[in-house]
Amino acid sequence: MDKGNNFFDYDIDPHLLARSLLQKSLIEQPDLFKAFQYYLFKQLHAGVAFYRINQFNHSIDIIDYKGKLQNSFELPSTSPFKIEWIPFSPNFIAHFDCNGNFEGLIERKNSGLNLQTSCGGYLCNNNIYSLNSWLCEFIPKNEINIYPYDLYVSSAYSDYIFVTDRGSGKLFIIDQTLSKLVAKLQIRKPGNKKAINLAYLPSTKCCYITDNQTPDIIVINLEKMSMERFYQNYGTLGNITLNPKTEKLYILLCQPDVQPAILILKLPSFKLESTIILGGKRFSDLDDPTDLLTLAGDGKFLFAMTYTDRPALFTPMISVINAENNKLHTTYSLKQEEKPIALVSKIGNFIPSDINFSQILLEKGLVKPEELKAVIQEILGLEQEASQQTELDKDVIATTSNLTEELSKEADSISYIKKEVADKWLNNPTFAWQGRKNMTAEEKSLFIQKVTDIKAQPEVAKANSVFVMKWLQDFFS
Repeated sequence: MDKGNNFFDYDIDPHLLARSLLQKSLIEQPDLFKAFQYYLFKQLHAGVAFYRINQFNHSIDIIDYKGKLQNSFELPSTSPFKIEWIPFSPNFIAHFDCNGNFEGLIERKNSGLNLQTSCGGYLCNNNIYSLNSWLCEFIPKNEINIYPYDLYVSSAYSDYIFVTDRGSGKLFIIDQTLSKLVAKLQIRKPGNKKAINLAYLPSTKCCYITDNQTPDIIVINLEKMSMERFYQNYGTLGNITLNPKTEKLYILLCQPDVQPAILILKLPSFKLESTIILGGKRFSDLDDPTDLLTLAGDGKFLFAMTYTDRPALFTPMISVINAENNKLHTTYSLKQEEKPIALVSKIGNFIPSDINFSQILLEKGLVKPEELKAVIQEILGLEQEASQQTELDKDVIATTSNLTEELSKEADSISYIKKEVADKWLNNPTFAWQGRKNMTAEEKSLFIQKVTDIKAQPEVAKANSVFVMKWLQDFFS
């Protein structure tokens, strides 16, 4: 895009700009690091970048809305991701509007979790939806002691994101710009295939964890860096979410042989306020790592998924619950092949905004405007040169790809200097040696040898031959 003379508005790759500034000693490393963290923070909270787990590279990444990698954090790993996996879901996301009405299913593609409006979210078709967890859609076929990773973010402003490793039973707490690992905690013993469910309350800096294995609520206080288990007399506890405004916990009861239900507990006492009985059966009693549970961004509706065996076995059933009176609002049945991996509720429309690294450097006073402009001009010049080279490559391909067989052979015949031609030059007394009439025979031979040793890439040599042939054709015509 043409920005006129305002070079600071150009969309320059921040990594390239940062390297150039460091190489020219125009900024100090600590200042650049802080500026880049602020740039990532602005991107995340503007909704133009998101978190994505890369299972195979053992990393969590920040990706911008153009698909460019902005930052990456390598998760501690002891073995490659070479395990036989099977999907427990077709990887669909079930979308609901602000009033709890089902909008439809959309395939969860190569996207991730956002922090739009300072809370967890998911972007789709210029809309922002509430979503605080990103489950890996795979489960291992065999027993394992590591992988896969699941991602959690807070439903309110937070300085942290959370990654769990189902197989190893570990929790990784990372700062939101992926600059450092805050803590690595062992939540349970290795070897479990179920998810480690997590909800975070920023006002108290406390994580609340359930593990689909015990009746305990694990509380991690990030201010004190402490971890405690609180036994609850309800049975095995499954997925968990919370309302940061009312400070209520919503936990799925997954005690075997007990009807599925949602427990509503008041924080910090864990006093039971209400129990919501759900229809159907739990997917987590089968192979699923957990049962889906989501709270709408405005806290008005709860969404939970179970299954029924009518009209067919394992038919997904989504219960929409009015969170203000804890009563069932409605239910939706899906086909078995439509089983979602996440339930999301619309928050509002999404309007992307550009976050410019150059402007941040200027606002913070870290680089002089004239020095920054010179670096940007240099980068733009290199990019323009690369673009021109790309256009030249296209011309070469277009020129050489449409030749007839006869023209192709003729072009090949003049692409390189043949030995007999070189010998004629060497033995021709009238050949002009660039005004050097005093060249010895040895010097002439060396010169001819150097010329004949020049070899361009085959496609470039052929393109040059075609250009010469066309020029001669036009000249003689």
